[in-house]
Amino acid sequence: MWKGLAKRTQSPFSMPNSMPLLHESEGLIVCRDSAIGVERELECQIISDFAELEELATVWERLWRSDPNAEIFQRFTWVRAWWQSFGSRFKLCVPVVYERGQVRLILPLVERGGTLRFLGSPQSDYSDMLCCHARPAQLLAMALEALLRSAPEWKECILSNLRPDSHMVRAWSELPSQLRRHLQLGTTHSCLTIPLGERREAVIDSLLAGKHMRRRLQKLQKAGVVSFRHIESEAEAQQQLTDFLRCHRRRCAVFAKTSAFEQPAMRSMMRTLVAQLDLRRELRFGVLELNGRPLAWSLGFQANGKYAFYQQTFDLDAEEYAPGEVLLHYLLSYAKESVEREFDFLRGNEFYKRRFASQVSQCRTVYFQRPGIRGRLRGFQRSVQGQSHAAKTRIEGFARTHENVFHVFGSIWTWNLQVFRRLRRAKRAGELTDYLLASCMDLFRHVVWSKYGATLLQFQSENGKGLTVLPPCLTSDASIGITTGRLSDLADLASEHPEILFPGFREYRSRLKRGDQVYLVRQNNELTLVAWTGVRPTGELSSSAHASPNRDSKVAVAMYECWPIREPGVGCTQLLAMLATEASKGKLGLLVFCPALPPVSRVALESRGFLPGFRITGCRILRWFRHESVRDCAVDEQPSAQRGSCPKLRNR
Repeated sequence: MWKGLAKRTQSPFSMPNSMPLLHESEGLIVCRDSAIGVERELECQIISDFAELEELATVWERLWRSDPNAEIFQRFTWVRAWWQSFGSRFKLCVPVVYERGQVRLILPLVERGGTLRFLGSPQSDYSDMLCCHARPAQLLAMALEALLRSAPEWKECILSNLRPDSHMVRAWSELPSQLRRHLQLGTTHSCLTIPLGERREAVIDSLLAGKHMRRRLQKLQKAGVVSFRHIESEAEAQQQLTDFLRCHRRRCAVFAKTSAFEQPAMRSMMRTLVAQLDLRRELRFGVLELNGRPLAWSLGFQANGKYAFYQQTFDLDAEEYAPGEVLLHYLLSYAKESVEREFDFLRGNEFYKRRFASQVSQCRTVYFQRPGIRGRLRGFQRSVQGQSHAAKTRIEGFARTHENVFHVFGSIWTWNLQVFRRLRRAKRAGELTDYLLASCMDLFRHVVWSKYGATLLQFQSENGKGLTVLPPCLTSDASIGITTGRLSDLADLASEHPEILFPGFREYRSRLKRGDQVYLVRQNNELTLVAWTGVRPTGELSSSAHASPNRDSKVAVAMYECWPIREPGVGCTQLLAMLATEASKGKLGLLVFCPALPPVSRVALESRGFLPGFRITGCRILRWFRHESVRDCAVDEQPSAQRGSCPKLRNR
């Protein structure tokens, strides 16, 4: 227990006459109340050792089960898994109130950086105290008094994620006025839910009857055998959890977000819950499969007749089938048979949740400040934040009801996330100053003035005949691997290399949909180059097509964009040689967009019978004024010191 617990201190505020009097005795805060006609003794101690809390596990479960609306997030199994994963970062501070030796209230808190929060926050979508008593306000007041008297290290207490019907919110109005002066009750986020009850079949049938959802399901069924099941084997659940975590991180990378499972501690917690919760009744880990191949996963919890939709994700490469929506179809069908009270989408205002939810639950936060000037200043700060949050909520609601406005806000938000992600990475690497200077120069080049020169190399085979054998120096290298990439590979790339500014994933999808291919070049299993290719008319790929010698727009195999991750070397040469072979088979031209092709790559292409084309140079002012010129020429030789190196990598 906390040091100094038995030390007598002056109460920061006086209790009213109707409330029982508090005093300290033998290390406990004791309350004797004779005003209700019986002698009742209440005691409160603050537990700071999890081993002591573990001894109360049976009592904890009894209090949890006494509440028919208790959330899975307050179960001791959840609390134990959270502490095992995150506990090393926090100090335990749990007031426990006894009545005649029986535990009546547990207020599970932890302290970090001078702030008290609920044990399990923020990973728990709902939090609350555990209480089984006719007068919960009296017990809560005693626990808060104990925090002020015997836990001197904290500065502010933030009790968030409280449902409107939680024990703490209901006890709020009955707390003594002297205590409420140090408390503030605010509204934070909302949770979308589907109340079920006796009409659950009618409610869910109306949701499943939607044309949009049925079309998605029929489209997937045409692709093969569709099945959905909940995994009940721990070994299989742990195996599927690996795929679930990987796909969730990819999905977040698409929106420039950081996955909740990016932290090793969070992944460890999920694996602990899979091992300790009942997979048949409590943790419902669902998987949607097409011909036996997993497409989407749902991780939910079920307790007291309620299903909590905790996390879901799907394979990015199957995005065209909308597997997330099909997954929700099967989950609603499951709820129709096995969920009695409520289907809760938990935190988040995603559009798909609003399409199905019929009720919005506004979660509350209680701020508890210490008496004194600092506490008053923090209270004023929380009041201002509450007003700004209300304004933010109104703006967000307006944006969500206007699609064009929402897309503008979404683009700004995604750009903001990308910028701060790169800043954090540069700061960790000790390169923040260099990154800021380079960013300012890039901004100047993109907005004010820029000069560029790119060699558009068009290689035409002579009479359709090319050499079939490369020179000995350019034969295949066993350490080089060239594979076609998928959307999931690009998500991994964006996550692993946030310092490189790639086009948006909306552009990725449209490129892949129209038949373009992305090649991943690896050397010794390390990614060195990413290149986009496609079969296009030659004039389509240049903004100076009117000045190009290719007014007839002949079709060619084009490598129109490439991103060197590190020096590609021979990998780039082998990729170009492969594209040259592909173009020769179709008797097509080959277009390569590159500031200056390394000489070794030119040798490889000329050995296939392809010759240089023309070069584009230009300048751009304020992004609207552009001038370009095109001239036929051979590729200029690079200085010997840079011979064979990647020009795009040099210019980055």
